[in-house]
Amino acid sequence: MRDKKKNIKEESTVISRKDQKRIEAELRNKKYQATKTLNKEIEILENKIASLESEQKNLLEKLNDERLYSNGDEIKNISVRLKEIDKELKSLFDKWEEKNEKVSEIIKQLS
Repeated sequence: MRDKKKNIKEESTVISRKDQKRIEAELRNKKYQATKTLNKEIEILENKIASLESEQKNLLEKLNDERLYSNGDEIKNISVRLKEIDKELKSLFDKWEEKNEKVSEIIKQLS
């Protein structure tokens, strides 16, 4: 009699493949829902970073143009903008890193 109860108990603790798949899907959904907003913010930051890097590249190319050096004001404006871009990029990279760390923490907690 004890063996039958033990077998019944063991069978009830075994999770079926279907239930296992459902549990895994629920966990994936929880991770997605918990990180959705952060991932959206990360995407926005990445787009801003790409845009600023493109602008930075264009400005650096302008500085390589010899014709520009006849216009001191333009050189000054480009230099000022490059410094602004550097500051903005540093700030955006810091925010990007912070948000990615939060996503990693959430995923780790839910795993």
